[in-house]
Amino acid sequence: MSTDLVTVNYYYGKLESEVRSYKDFMESLSRDQIRASNQNAEQITSAVVNANYATQNALKNLDQSMLAGFHQMSSGLANVSREIGYMNSNMSLGFARLGDAIEESTRKITKRLDTLNHIVNNPALTKSRELYNRAVTNYNKSYYEEAAEDLQKAIVENKTDYMAWFLLGKTYLFGVSKFVNIIDLDKAIEYFTTAAKYIDSDAETHAEAKLMAAEIWFFLGLAQHNKAIDLLHHQDTAEYNACLKKAHNSFSESYSYSSNMLESLYYVAKCKVNINDEKGAIDALTTLVIKDKEYFLKAFTDTDFNGVDGFMDRLSDDVKSKIYPKLKSVYDSIMEIFTEIKEVYSVDVSDMIADIPKTFTLDIPVLDMIYAGKILFPRVHEKLVGKRKDLAKKKEEEEQKKEEQKKEEQKKKEQKRKKEERKRKEIEHFNETIEKLRKEAKKIKDQAEMWKSQGKCIYCGGEIKGWISKKCAECAKSPSDPLIYPTEPKLTSEPIQHKNINLFSHDYIVLDIWDNRALLLSKDIIGFRAYHSTEKAITWADCDLRKYLNGEFLNKLPEAIKTRISEVNNVNQNNQWYGGGRGGINTFDKVFLLSISEVVKYFGDSGQLKNRPSGEIYIGDKYDQRRIANYNGTASEWRLRSPGYRSYLTINVRSDGYIFMNGIYVHSYKDGGVRPAFWLNL
Repeated sequence: MSTDLVTVNYYYGKLESEVRSYKDFMESLSRDQIRASNQNAEQITSAVVNANYATQNALKNLDQSMLAGFHQMSSGLANVSREIGYMNSNMSLGFARLGDAIEESTRKITKRLDTLNHIVNNPALTKSRELYNRAVTNYNKSYYEEAAEDLQKAIVENKTDYMAWFLLGKTYLFGVSKFVNIIDLDKAIEYFTTAAKYIDSDAETHAEAKLMAAEIWFFLGLAQHNKAIDLLHHQDTAEYNACLKKAHNSFSESYSYSSNMLESLYYVAKCKVNINDEKGAIDALTTLVIKDKEYFLKAFTDTDFNGVDGFMDRLSDDVKSKIYPKLKSVYDSIMEIFTEIKEVYSVDVSDMIADIPKTFTLDIPVLDMIYAGKILFPRVHEKLVGKRKDLAKKKEEEEQKKEEQKKEEQKKKEQKRKKEERKRKEIEHFNETIEKLRKEAKKIKDQAEMWKSQGKCIYCGGEIKGWISKKCAECAKSPSDPLIYPTEPKLTSEPIQHKNINLFSHDYIVLDIWDNRALLLSKDIIGFRAYHSTEKAITWADCDLRKYLNGEFLNKLPEAIKTRISEVNNVNQNNQWYGGGRGGINTFDKVFLLSISEVVKYFGDSGQLKNRPSGEIYIGDKYDQRRIANYNGTASEWRLRSPGYRSYLTINVRSDGYIFMNGIYVHSYKDGGVRPAFWLNL
């Protein structure tokens, strides 16, 4: 490397020893000089590029990471805090001398170590700590003489207080200000050695003490290293190598206590290169650069390294040889993912690998390789992996959606097939039921024809009485009446025996079969509705419920039933017990509610409808149980189309089977259970 490069002089090195002693060097380490060092950044950047350790593109991309750290590193006095036992490339002599940079960490760890050594319970030791704390304050104010005086007193109170010995060593290592210079490397080495001695047992068993020991050994090594370089200034080469080896051992000890003390390993490399162990120095620096990329620039500007011919080239080659295999694997993975995305998902993501080199070989400059390994490759790899994951998820979702659609289609087909099969079976069952009812109707017709031939009543088989006006003694019908459904049902004390049938999953009661037709009544209550929307006197002919049953309800019935329903002429009588309830005109209905007369005919009433028991408002008899109807499995009230006591009331059948002749309000909802009835053509 060219010797005319401007270097960063914030370590006391061999080059500085040719000009001045360590004591004079520290005195010259002013803030003005530190600020001026930042002006060298551009020249250093150019030198890095010219030496083929980086391309402009790599340095441009590293500017916010590596070079930002380098500027901070070169300033030395940057406002950067750190934890005990952690020391990286930001470290310099100017930074190391700042006690307040780690004051908070030191305060916390001191408190824990004091508890460990029972200092808080011992008055003499407590006094020692008070002196130590005052010394810390004075040290941070650059009152080094006062700090040293308090620390000497603290040691008298507690000879094994390694924290006091440690700060005393730093006071004599860095003790220079505008007004005083008490730097004494021999004393610093002595006090650091004593601190290392007294912390050793705690460091073996306690983590905090181990980290503090790493710090103590580092500063002991720093004092020994600077002493060795100072010996060169005084041309005492005989002691130089011995002192440098001691420094090497101290730095190695520091790094063994904490592998986060990277600066200790950096000084190991400085010691090795100065005792002509170039391979050892390169091994140490390679480890450092892989852990903390800024160390390459730090070594690049350090005269201990760049003063050795070809050293940086060999370091560069060694770093590349160590990191290349892993980076090549990542590079190959990037290209494989890129190809996979293009071929499998048919998506072009060339823009995502625009900064990736076409090929990746050992010829790539070391800082470009570091940039690729630390920043570029991870960033691109993460994006590509994320993109592939998103595409794979999207594809999986699309395939899953297709599969779900396929299953849904299959499900619909199966549902359709089952529906059609169910419909086929229902129609088949319907036809079978109709055929059975038709046979029953024929049997009734044949019976009527036989009664007619025998001169009996064709309706009931009763005897015909009278010479002029021949009437059935039982049902009062004439033999000459047409064989059709009677407009006024026969009243009988015994109900007709009902048959239950199921049509299209709904249960019906067959109330009557006549003239090739069957009267069906819903076995259960299908729901609750008002007879009419408002409270008023109204008849069946004009009520809302009739409109609903012959409109919406009728239209929702299965087509096979709907087309067979016969429109009949319903007689709507007045209330037989009370004169105030008007039945209204007769109506032609397809769907209707039963009248009180039909309930009596088909369920029985023991004759109470024609002969009202005195003061009674209910019809209750042995047929109550037959009249009970359920809604969702629970016995409930159901409405008739016949009027109650007044025309704003309708008769209903209670949940216990009693017939409430007074009736319920037409606009009532909860008591108005609906049981549709209709005549089905057979």
